[in-house]
Amino acid sequence: MTLPRPSSEPRAGLFITIDGPSGVGKTTTITHLAQLLRADNVPVHLTAEPSRGPIGRLAHDLTDTVTGPALACLYAADRYHHLQSEVRPSLEAGRLVLAIATSRRPLSCSDSTGSILISCGT
Repeated sequence: MTLPRPSSEPRAGLFITIDGPSGVGKTTTITHLAQLLRADNVPVHLTAEPSRGPIGRLAHDLTDTVTGPALACLYAADRYHHLQSEVRPSLEAGRLVLAIATSRRPLSCSDSTGSILISCGT
């Protein structure tokens, strides 16, 4: 797969996310897509939210014990840090960024019934 790009324009990255409930195959799908793109010499950066950074690891570790506004704010903080420290630099370097579970997870938290407990804009 060759991505057409005029040679006179600076190379810009592309940010693609895949979101969905646990166990539907997001990781399998995005890993396979990355392999296909890399086979065609497309520079790819794989990532996920919560991120592997310090705030993301904390949010992941506390998901079972922290709820409501505290957890929502951890996810929102992780998203901001992730965008600043990993996603934007990769895009600026011209990479295609593939991310798992990015679109909604840091913006809202719900309880086991699906009721929204808090929603944070980032």
